Amino acid sequence: MYRRLVATVAVSASFGLPTLAVAGIGAHSTWYDASVKNSAGVETGHVEIAYQRNKHVAEILGQLRCLGTIKKGVNKGQAAPFDDYPLYVRNNQIHFRGKTHNYPGSPNASAARKIRISLTLRPHVATGTIAFPGTKCGAIKIVGPAVRINP
Repeated sequence: MYRRLVATVAVSASFGLPTLAVAGIGAHSTWYDASVKNSAGVETGHVEIAYQRNKHVAEILGQLRCLGTIKKGVNKGQAAPFDDYPLYVRNNQIHFRGKTHNYPGSPNASAARKIRISLTLRPHVATGTIAFPGTKCGAIKIVGPAVRINP
């Protein structure tokens, strides 16, 4: 199911559609949606979190300009995408240090980037930070309201 979800997300993201809304997140799930803004208030990226409450697993995907832009193809000039799955949720928190999955066409597509995630998932909002050590991104604060909650 998640390979199909990731493929749908990648295609819908390339057309600028609300990705997880197009793919459908399934029962017992919550979808959080956050826009990332720089200090001047300009949107520089987008992060989405799909949390399956019954399995205690989350997926984080997004696009951030600080990671670079896509150099070739139809999506040329768009922010570089990243994806992490499965992220295990304990006590409504995600703590992860590891590597992201990169999409073909993104900068350094063959080399996975390091990532640190520290998030708290509440019923109606997700808060925390995402950091990419070794890049100019720094620690990115995430505050994303729950867009869709499936019973």
